[in-house]
Amino acid sequence: MKKQHSRFVKYLSLVTAVVLMLSAAGFRGLAADANAGLSDAFLEYLAENAKKGVEAVDVSSYGVIYSDEVSDAISHYLFNSRPDLFLLKTPVGFSFYSTGELSTVKLHYQYSVAEYNQMMKKAEAAADKLLSGIAGNSKLTQAQKALLLHDRLAIHCEYDLGVYNGAGPGANARNIYGALVDRCAVCDGYTRTYIYLLGLAGIRSVMNRSDRLNHSWNIVYIDGKPYHVDVTFDDPTDDMTGRVSHTNFLLSSAALYKQKHQASDYDTSPDDTRYDSYFWQNSYAPFLLAGGQLYYIDNINASLNRFDGKKLLSLSDDWGGWYQQESVNVYCFARGATDGNVLLYTDKKSVYSYDPASGKTEKVFTPSDPSGKKMIFGMVLEDGKIICDFTDSLNNYNGDKSAMRVTKAFTGHTHTWDGGKVVKEAAVGAAGEKLYTCTVCGATKKETIPALKENNAYRTGDVDGDGKVTSGDARLALRASVKLEKIASGSAAFRAADADRNGELTPADARLILRASVNLEKLPA
Repeated sequence: MKKQHSRFVKYLSLVTAVVLMLSAAGFRGLAADANAGLSDAFLEYLAENAKKGVEAVDVSSYGVIYSDEVSDAISHYLFNSRPDLFLLKTPVGFSFYSTGELSTVKLHYQYSVAEYNQMMKKAEAAADKLLSGIAGNSKLTQAQKALLLHDRLAIHCEYDLGVYNGAGPGANARNIYGALVDRCAVCDGYTRTYIYLLGLAGIRSVMNRSDRLNHSWNIVYIDGKPYHVDVTFDDPTDDMTGRVSHTNFLLSSAALYKQKHQASDYDTSPDDTRYDSYFWQNSYAPFLLAGGQLYYIDNINASLNRFDGKKLLSLSDDWGGWYQQESVNVYCFARGATDGNVLLYTDKKSVYSYDPASGKTEKVFTPSDPSGKKMIFGMVLEDGKIICDFTDSLNNYNGDKSAMRVTKAFTGHTHTWDGGKVVKEAAVGAAGEKLYTCTVCGATKKETIPALKENNAYRTGDVDGDGKVTSGDARLALRASVKLEKIASGSAAFRAADADRNGELTPADARLILRASVNLEKLPA
C-alpha cells in the first residue's frame, strides 16, 4: 500500500510544464554526441511519436529525471541527431513531477503529418540518387563512402545566398528537404543532410557547432575514429558547377583550426592526423564511382587518376589560375562526371569521355562559342544531360548562370540501375514485382519476383527478398512501420521485417535490420 500511496502523491505533484526556448542549432554548449544517459528506446519512442504528430508525448513510464542536461540532450537528439524529423520546430516543452521524473515531452510542429510524409518522400528519392552505388557496397571503405557523399552533396546543393543579400535563408535551408529537394541550404542544412546520408550508408556522424563562428559542420567516425568534415566550406560561394574542394575533409582539430575555424567553443576531440595532408586535397572536382572503381582529377598536377594514384591521362594545364578562396594556384580547371561506366572530363573548350575498361578517349561535346573567348569552367552530368558553364574570367563566374550555360544530351550511357523497389509483394502462389530506375536518365525496368512456396519465408531482415540484408531492407521496414509502405501482415516480407519477432512492425525493427546490414547486429534465423 505504501508504494501505491507514493505513486498517487507523485501524480498529485505534477509540476507545470517548463517550456525551453531552445534554438534548433545548438544547446548550451552540448557536446557533439552527448545524450545525458538517455536510452535508445526512450529517444526512439520520442522520434516515433514526432512522426505521428503527437503534441504531448507521455514518457512517465521511462523514469527519466529532468535536468538541464536531459532537456538539452532531448532537443539535440530531435533537431540535430535525427535529420529526418524536420517537421518539428522549437520550443520543446517538459512537464515533470515533484520527484523530478519527466511526465510529458511537448512537441511543436511546422508541418502537418500529411505534408511531412509528402516532403519526406521527395527527400528520400533525392537521397537515393546520391546514395547510388554507395549504400550496401561492401567493396568501398568507410572513408571512400564518406568522400563520395561529401562530393555528391556539394555538387547537388548550393549555399543559400539569401543569407548574404539580406533576404535571409529559405524556410527549409536548415534541413534535409532544403538540401536534397530545394538544393539550397545553409551550414545546418548541409550538416544535417550529411548526417542523414552517412547514416543510410552505415556511417556514424554527429553535428559539431561553434556559436562564436555561427557555424556548424560534422564529426564523422571512420573506422571508429572521429574526424572533422565541413561540406559547407568545401562548396564554393557563389556556387560553381561541378566544383568541390577537399580542404575540410577528414581533418584533425589542429588542421581544421587552420581552415578558418579559429574558435575554442566546439568539440576538438578529433586528433588523428592521417588525412590532414591527403592526396584528395589536390582535387577541386568530385571523386567518381564508375565500374566499381573510384577515379578523380588532380587539378594541381593536371591528371586523371585512379583512386590508388595510378595516372590514367595527362590533362590540359592551359586553363588555370589563382584560386582566391583556396589561396592556391590551380593549374587545371578540369571538371569530372560519370554515368557509372565511362568518365567525362573537360579541357577549356570540350568535354571528353574516357572508358576505364578499354582506355579509349573520345571527344563528345564542343559547345558553340561565337566569341571564341569563353572557356569551360563548370561541368556536370545530370539526368542524362551534360551541363557546361562558360566564362571568360573567374571574376565573371557568379550570379545567374543562364547566360553562360549550355547543355547536351549524353545518350551514350549504359543504364545504371538503383537497388529497386518492391511495388507488388510476392505471396504464396502469386508472383510479385520490383521496379528499378536508372540513376542517370530515369528510365525504368520491371522485374518479376517469383511466387513464394508454402512456408518458404524470407530470412529475417531480407524484406525485399533479394537474398541480402541491406540498408534498403531497413528503409522498407521503417517506411512500413509508419504506413508509407504496405507490407501485408503475415506475408513473408512482414515476417522478414519483424526483426524483433514481436508481431508488429516498428522503427525498432528497422534499426535492428540497419545494424545487421553493417554487421553490428545478428538477427534470428
